[in-house]
Amino acid sequence: MRETLDLIRMMREIQRSGVFASGIFWSEIGEQRQGQLARTCCQQCGGLLLGDDPAPARHQVSEIPRCKPELTEYRRHTLTCLARGATNHAAWPTEMPQGSFGPRVQATVAFLTGRIGASHRDVVEVMQTVHGLEVSLGSVPAIQQQVSAALERPVQATQDYIQHQAVNNVDETSWREGEQQHWLWVNATAQATLFKLLPGRGTAEAKRVIGEAYAGIAGTDRYGAYTWLGERRRQICWAHLKREWQAFVERGGASEQVGQQLLEQTTELFKLWHQLREGRLNWPDFQAAMKPIQGRVGALLRAGTTVDHAKTQGTCRQILKLEAALWTFVKVAGVEPTNNAAERALRRAVLWRCRSLGTKSATGSRFVERIADGGHQLAPAGSGCARLLDCRVCFSERHYAPLLFAAGLILTHLHAQSPTPFINIGGDHDSKLDGQAPSWSTLACPQIAPARRHT
Repeated sequence: MRETLDLIRMMREIQRSGVFASGIFWSEIGEQRQGQLARTCCQQCGGLLLGDDPAPARHQVSEIPRCKPELTEYRRHTLTCLARGATNHAAWPTEMPQGSFGPRVQATVAFLTGRIGASHRDVVEVMQTVHGLEVSLGSVPAIQQQVSAALERPVQATQDYIQHQAVNNVDETSWREGEQQHWLWVNATAQATLFKLLPGRGTAEAKRVIGEAYAGIAGTDRYGAYTWLGERRRQICWAHLKREWQAFVERGGASEQVGQQLLEQTTELFKLWHQLREGRLNWPDFQAAMKPIQGRVGALLRAGTTVDHAKTQGTCRQILKLEAALWTFVKVAGVEPTNNAAERALRRAVLWRCRSLGTKSATGSRFVERIADGGHQLAPAGSGCARLLDCRVCFSERHYAPLLFAAGLILTHLHAQSPTPFINIGGDHDSKLDGQAPSWSTLACPQIAPARRHT
């Protein structure tokens, strides 16, 4: 009782002096800093206030920590043997990076240039202004090549993985390498994406990207380089077809009538597809609802071969040669009716090409395709950047590993017992950051997961 009275007397003395009518008490909870604000005396009578507010008003402020470079200096001593006079050099530690910049610096530079599209001079400015680190202009391409070399094996593992998947989406766009015309190819799956800069746009290049022995189904446009796949292993993109129908409409006359009706059938097609994806329509009902549409589209295409416009006639004849490939998504679960996944993956590359006008050498091209792979592994179309995705790609220079995250490139150290770069895609490792490196041999060439074909 005496202690309580003393506390009340002290608080009243504080209140009379006009000091500390309310206080703030700071605490650290994990990575969050909390400040508790509470008055110590009543505003009306000056009485002592005790207790806790079960529902205090909250105001949160986000901040980033001050960036300060970490400098690590390794000093290797050389000592002379007193007995024999032999010179003895200490060994450099295996975890020491070979260059002047650590893995986080390398990953940040690669992310800024390869994912964000910043120029080399802009990267120098960002590193100095934001991180307080001086990086010379010549160091930027040197770092890019270090990252490119480190990514070589994971990218090869990605290619092996993709070429064993049940469904691929493939597309290509032009790219200049020096004075030569090249093509940037993309092969996208739900878990991983592969980019390849190749000198051509023909069947040979398509086989390199997809895999000549590929046994799955590829979503493509109507380009002839994919004809070797055959109709049963191909899904023609309906987004491209919709643009063809619109072209029919703009030609007027009989072409317009055919085009308008094809657009109406396409609208019904996508309506049913969205209902299936949203779970409002089951698979058997979807297949049954699609049969009339399939019949009407086939009849309209045949009618289009008789209109008075030669271009419309030719387009309808070409599409009829691939008629079976229009409906693969109705027969095989997991196949999309469009090639949007591949086109979305190419958008950043197209913007990069517009800014940089291509690359000057094969070395630069390798960086483009490898860093593009890394950026898309963790942010495939439709999955967003809120979580670490199924594909976690590590690449290492000795025992360091830049770790690609969805929101950017962040580097972490690999443990000495896991010096091998690895790729972890889906499977039992979905969203599990357990730090265990999976077997390189099992993940480099996983077995194909067959799609379900329905009749």
